[in-house]
Amino acid sequence: MKSFFKSLLIKTILVAAMGLTASVAAMAQQPAMVTLTEQTFLTKCYNYNADEVKCNKPFIIEFGAEWCTWCKKQKPVLQKIQALYGSKIQTFYVDVDRCPQAASLFDEIESGIPCLVFVKPDKGGEYESINGYMDEQELKQAIKEVFGF
Repeated sequence: MKSFFKSLLIKTILVAAMGLTASVAAMAQQPAMVTLTEQTFLTKCYNYNADEVKCNKPFIIEFGAEWCTWCKKQKPVLQKIQALYGSKIQTFYVDVDRCPQAASLFDEIESGIPCLVFVKPDKGGEYESINGYMDEQELKQAIKEVFGF
């Protein structure tokens, strides 16, 4: 009887480990929020030299800065949104101090940071922007209004 319970325990542990491995693998396949440099902004987001949107799905760019308290609070919310929406959208982060040329493309950033820019590649790069911190519910509502999901 003792060996039956020992065998059952080993099987239970193996099944749990396999489930955990599958969960970790699924999480690894989810797109993550990408921090951009001037160069990666050109290749992953928008090439302003050629006026070409590079990301083929709807995306959100947070323009922020290391010294900005509200930007630091916004970043984890966007990371959570990225995990929630998975492959439907892509989120990017651009530090305005490290990427001034990319930041200068959007006049809305002058109104303050964080500035969230919602880009619709299927509409020729049309975008909408919102200045200021947004909590998860506000961001979900904005995604619904802008992207339709």
